[in-house]
Amino acid sequence: LARRACYVHLKPVWSAIGGAIYATVLIGGVLVLSRLGILTVPVMFGLMALGSLVGSIWIFLWLRKFLPRDEVEIPAAEIVAEHRKYGGWATATGILAWLPTNIPFLVLEVIHGPAAPGILKAMLNFIMPAAHAYAALSLLLVPIFVRAREMGRFGSIVVSTAALLVVANVAYWLALGLFGSDLIDLLYGGNFGEYANYLWLAGIYPIISGVAVVIRTALRSMERPNFVFWSSVGSSICAITVTVFLIYRFGVPGAMVGVSINMLVELIVMTLYFKRSQPLPDLVAGQGAVRGQ
Repeated sequence: LARRACYVHLKPVWSAIGGAIYATVLIGGVLVLSRLGILTVPVMFGLMALGSLVGSIWIFLWLRKFLPRDEVEIPAAEIVAEHRKYGGWATATGILAWLPTNIPFLVLEVIHGPAAPGILKAMLNFIMPAAHAYAALSLLLVPIFVRAREMGRFGSIVVSTAALLVVANVAYWLALGLFGSDLIDLLYGGNFGEYANYLWLAGIYPIISGVAVVIRTALRSMERPNFVFWSSVGSSICAITVTVFLIYRFGVPGAMVGVSINMLVELIVMTLYFKRSQPLPDLVAGQGAVRGQ
């Protein structure tokens, strides 16, 4: 919650500092508690909570200091109504999003044994930096896209952002594929080396999901969370049909391809909704800038 407030005010540095405080408390606590011999799983959860609390307090103090004094008062009933309208769809989407991501792990274990999900997770760990970057980027893009709509530059900003992410993620994919063996050796100490070629498959996912994050965020900035939900429905249907078949037929490689296909289906549906909702008038030759609808 605190970090999202930072992004609304276009102050990601506050969020970054809060995250650094969390990391400092967490890493420092691990070092101290491990030396004392009292580092257990319950203690670790408590340490994570403490780091979050300290980082959040810092962010809230800075937000309070820099918030403008002349904010418009909004009736509580209106706030609750807007949260129920938008939050209902967002909550349903969050619950549904569990399926495309986690079904491969469950099905792999049932069909191919307990080692298969571990292999999949080991390979997907290499795309986690991109996933975390997208999570932060999506928060920052919402207010940017809202402002772009007001300026009549919504379409061009969305397209250019998506194109930039495609270029960056293609470079990331090539790095994973070309240096996969070295990366696996560095991270896992020689384990999983025989699966280095799987990183070529794993690297496809960030390319697709990067564009999907942009379109999903654009729909949210247009206050269309219902479109995001129905796109997740399409992805979930794909997960329990196509992806399950690929896992049954090809195992871990099938799961990797299936995860990317799930995201591709979601991206296609979201793009169709986006085009229907926003004609991108600022990209049409001969037309002037049109205020976002």
